Amino acid sequence: IAHLGSGWDFDAFVTRDGWVFRFPRRAECAATLDAERRIHDLVARALPSSVAIPRFDLLGEPSAAFPYRFAGYRFISGVPADAVSPALLTTTALTIGLALGAIHGIPDDEARASGLREWPTDDPDHQRWLERTIAAANALRGLDPTVDRSLDWLATHGSRTPRPFPGPLR
Repeated sequence: IAHLGSGWDFDAFVTRDGWVFRFPRRAECAATLDAERRIHDLVARALPSSVAIPRFDLLGEPSAAFPYRFAGYRFISGVPADAVSPALLTTTALTIGLALGAIHGIPDDEARASGLREWPTDDPDHQRWLERTIAAANALRGLDPTVDRSLDWLATHGSRTPRPFPGPLR
C-alpha cells in the first residue's frame, strides 16, 4: 500500500493491484459516502464514456481497526491538470469543457432525486466558506499573471455571497 494523498476530509491509499481506498478523517465525512455514490452514478450517466470517474466498487464498514465506513475504487491513471504537456492543453481544455457542459446539462429533477441540494446563499456558513476559500486562494499569488488577475477580481467583486440565481438550476 502507498499513500496517495490527504485532503481536509479523507486520506487515500493505493494498492499494488490498482485499488484506491479513501478513509474519512471524521465521522461526518463518512456520512457523505452514500450521497457521493449516488452523485457519481448520476454524473457517470451524463458524461461521455471517454471521461473516467471513480466508481464505488467497495464500501468498508466500521470495525475495531477503523471506526468509520470507507470506500474503495479502481485506480484511474492520469496526470494533474497543472502537469499536462503544453501540446495537450487545448485538447485538455476542450475535454474539461465538454465534461462540465454534460454535468451542467443534468436536469434539476434528476440531480435532486440523486440527493443534490442547493446550498442556501443566506446560510452564514456559506459566507464563512467563501471567505476561507478566498484567503486560501491568495496563497497562490505569484504563480501566474492569470491567477493574480483572478484574485484581484475576487478582492473587488467576489468577497460577498452572490444573489440567488434567477434561472433554472444546473
